[in-house]
Amino acid sequence: MATSKKAAAPAKPAAELRVYLTLTDLQPQFSSWMSSPLGARGYVAMQGTHALLVEIAPGLSIQRVIDLALKAEPTLEPGILAVERQFGVLELHSNDGAALKGAGQVILNWMGAKAEDQLRPHLLYSDILENVTDQHAVLMNRTRQASMVLPGDNMLLWKWHRHCLVPIWPTKPKKSLPI
Repeated sequence: MATSKKAAAPAKPAAELRVYLTLTDLQPQFSSWMSSPLGARGYVAMQGTHALLVEIAPGLSIQRVIDLALKAEPTLEPGILAVERQFGVLELHSNDGAALKGAGQVILNWMGAKAEDQLRPHLLYSDILENVTDQHAVLMNRTRQASMVLPGDNMLLWKWHRHCLVPIWPTKPKKSLPI
């Protein structure tokens, strides 16, 4: 009589934590951008909710991350899921910061990582365009790469390595502005 052998579970592939970013109390402009078709394809993030952005490599492994997170905390809403060859990006949001933190810990545990293990950002390019022309404003507004640039406006240009970490900078100052 032949005995059947149980197949061994495949080894967990190594995934690299590139970005692990928590944002509390999303501001109107940022939540609107995240909810635009350019930013998201999932559930709409509303002002005042909390968010977790995770980027890992390889890209396809982000599917395991969203699976683990939503099974651990089914009330979370995914807003962004981008799968590319090298990197995968996930944004989850909720009014419940503890649930978001719990799902984040499940992700980190699966990876055998800590939030501090993420890559550090650095600025590659910085410039200020002064007095944007009307033609330039039309092109930028058509591609939705800017927030309604008007002729005569000035525009700050930043190119960051680790661009997923950039949302923390414009979010923090806007919390103090009357909007």
